[in-house]
Amino acid sequence: LTCVKSNSIWFPTSEDCPPGQNLCFKRWQYISPRMYDFTRGCAATCPKAEYRDVINCCGTDKCNK
Repeated sequence: LTCVKSNSIWFPTSEDCPPGQNLCFKRWQYISPRMYDFTRGCAATCPKAEYRDVINCCGTDKCNK
């Protein structure tokens, strides 16, 4: 499985997930109005959302763009 690690306009990067990590995730963390921090990567299980987080998990290559 290949997941997006960072998704900048010029240099999107991806990573091959290690054995046992069969999900890609993208986390939006609310900072202030119109400002969010994005975290992307591989996971064995879908991370739990914390305060003001939205998490999307998926199981296909680069599905967490």
